[in-house]
Amino acid sequence: MLSIIYLKTHFYNLIMSYLWSFYNNDEEKKTTTPNYKIIHEDAKLKHRPLPIVAFTCMVKNEKDNILRSLNTCLEIADLVILLDTGSTDETIEITRKFCKDNKLPFFCIQSNWIDDFSYSRNILLSYADDKADVLLLYDANDELKEPFKLKVIINSTFTNKEIKGYYVEQEWREGENLDTYRNIKLIKTKQGWKYSFPIHEYIFIPDLKAENVPTIDANTKIKYYQDRKEDNKRTSKRQTKDKEVLFKAHMKNPLEPRTIFYLAQTLSACGEYKAAYIYYQKRLKFTGHMEEIFLSYVKCGELALLLNHGWEECMIWFLKAFEFMPRVEPLIRIVMYYYTTKNIHMAFTFIRAAVILSYPVQATLFISKHFYDYLRWHLYAKIAYDIGLKEEAKRALENILQFQKPCDLSLYEAIVKNKIDFKNESVYKFENTKVFTF
Repeated sequence: MLSIIYLKTHFYNLIMSYLWSFYNNDEEKKTTTPNYKIIHEDAKLKHRPLPIVAFTCMVKNEKDNILRSLNTCLEIADLVILLDTGSTDETIEITRKFCKDNKLPFFCIQSNWIDDFSYSRNILLSYADDKADVLLLYDANDELKEPFKLKVIINSTFTNKEIKGYYVEQEWREGENLDTYRNIKLIKTKQGWKYSFPIHEYIFIPDLKAENVPTIDANTKIKYYQDRKEDNKRTSKRQTKDKEVLFKAHMKNPLEPRTIFYLAQTLSACGEYKAAYIYYQKRLKFTGHMEEIFLSYVKCGELALLLNHGWEECMIWFLKAFEFMPRVEPLIRIVMYYYTTKNIHMAFTFIRAAVILSYPVQATLFISKHFYDYLRWHLYAKIAYDIGLKEEAKRALENILQFQKPCDLSLYEAIVKNKIDFKNESVYKFENTKVFTF
């Protein structure tokens, strides 16, 4: 049945792509000349020791967020550069005042928004290329942690011609969940950096090698942090718009795996679970980004569970994910199912496999620190405790006591005192837990 759906979908996409070429042949053609107007320019920095570091950000109506980002750049940035895509609030005025108060040169340009993040970000890169030596690539609700440490790294490696930029850890907090990513968030200018893809864009240089973009050690605590609750009021509107842009891109190129993956992501976030399930499976027909494939397997399992397809189907997806890439996330889902259905020995089998896995330091997409640093150890402690392995339970809890969760401490005390009647189940309600967020 699904193969028929794939054929129909593929045929539909080819037809729509063909029709689109007739009726929208000139739509959204990108001009070779940057299309912007100058809003504000201070004098360029002169006679300063290199490297000159610029805070750069693309904004639209970010009056509630921009100061949170700007305040984290004071120890590292020598100037501020904004690309505004149509603000009607006080974003620019707030930034101008901030720069004046902190004696930072301020540069601001404005460009019309055309539903293509890469186009706008490339305008910003082109404009900033001769304003500084190093660009910090901010989003408007990013907070840079440990900026002085990052400045030390920039200054000590600037003369290394091989290094073109750095991967920096990102953290997105959404409720109890903390997703981590690695993104290129710091680049040297005059290297030919460009963004690609209209949405969920990525930055690259042709023929870029791994040694050209090293990763900043997460142990330094240098990271870009976002608390997503600050952006929740715009999430629904943004996802609806993202879906439109992605469908449009998919019609123009039905065989592009990245578009298919993020279309599935967006459909899932919009609650269109049946369609998302089909598009995640469609993504699995292609090679490419290994983490997209792994996460597509995981999401197929989650959606099959949500759509009541039966545990056997869900289990197959989770096992395929683990077979493809040995990570904790699909195992946690399996453990959740067996624990809540009171099949404690099956739960113990899979949680024991989960706790021996290492944190995927080289991964870039949707890594839940909550799963790795906390949840797998808490589950292991509780399940081991339930089947009588109290010493194992105690050792597991010792891995997570730094979190100081009340239920952890209660369970720890129960284990130490050999209280067999410990019944705190508050942390084991999994029905709303997702392996990763959109």
